[in-house]
Amino acid sequence: MIGTDARHFLLVYLLANHGAAKLRSVAAWSGQSYRNISKVAQRLEAANIISLEHGYGRLKNPDPWATILELESRNTVLLNWLRFYDACIQLLRSLHKAASKPIPSDGPVVTGLIREAVAEAKRSVEGDPSASSGTVQDLTELLASLH
Repeated sequence: MIGTDARHFLLVYLLANHGAAKLRSVAAWSGQSYRNISKVAQRLEAANIISLEHGYGRLKNPDPWATILELESRNTVLLNWLRFYDACIQLLRSLHKAASKPIPSDGPVVTGLIREAVAEAKRSVEGDPSASSGTVQDLTELLASLH
């Protein structure tokens, strides 16, 4: 939806956080460097779109941006895909390693690995987890069903 442009990441993150957020949080969520996010924020500040103060960005008028992105609710939920994918990859690696050893697939080790992956997947949701998309909920349930 938003591609890889840092401007889009910054605007969507600010909108999801009620118009204001730390630039470091945007960088961590987007996978962009802090330096890149900071430069983009400075350009948006020069264009009078956001205000910056001590590494904290605030949209001056979020309504037009919400309209452009067709956001019907201010309760936007962001998924930290980097964190979510990392949890999935770690689980797959651990399950592969467990399968190569005489560990029962329904035993406490495998159950614990799956429980940890599901917990990490839930922590990757920024905002109200109950408002997250069906896709995110489906992926989390899929992780849980591996056992």
